[in-house]
Amino acid sequence: MSQERIRAKLLKLLALARHGVGGEKENAASVLDKLLAKHSLTIEDLDDAAEERKTCWFKPAGKSERDLLGQCVHATVAGWDGTTWKAKNSRTLRGYDLTRAEYMQVALMFDVHRRALKKHIEKQRKLAVISYIHTNEIFPAKDDDKPAKPSSLSEEDVMQIVSMMRGMEPTPVHRAIAST
Repeated sequence: MSQERIRAKLLKLLALARHGVGGEKENAASVLDKLLAKHSLTIEDLDDAAEERKTCWFKPAGKSERDLLGQCVHATVAGWDGTTWKAKNSRTLRGYDLTRAEYMQVALMFDVHRRALKKHIEKQRKLAVISYIHTNEIFPAKDDDKPAKPSSLSEEDVMQIVSMMRGMEPTPVHRAIAST
């Protein structure tokens, strides 16, 4: 393994050892200590190498992800002034001046939160559609012969739907044809 790859791996472990959560933090610190000893390095060696700032590029998809990425940078970089670079040949690339350790932390944080946010937004979108349909009573005509399908929604989902419905105003639509 090249010296650059070893250093990159050590910097990732250092970021996890400093900013990880729970067991992740302890495991990273333990592995980091072993690898530092193996390669005759110290944490100070990594900190010195990590201090040089370079523009690091990310590709957020849309405004929500740009906002999330900015928050990840802000949470990682003490005293960040909000400076963001935009690539000339791309509408989506965003650059930040980061040390290697900061880059590793921001990349990890952004990846984890981007996935979680995507799942959360999709779930909320589905619940919002159900809320809208119920608020506006957009249901098929009564068919007493068919039994109702059992709901696959959790009690928590139902409570969220009810909460959303309370904040929605029905949208009036005048019937163009008579009900049969």
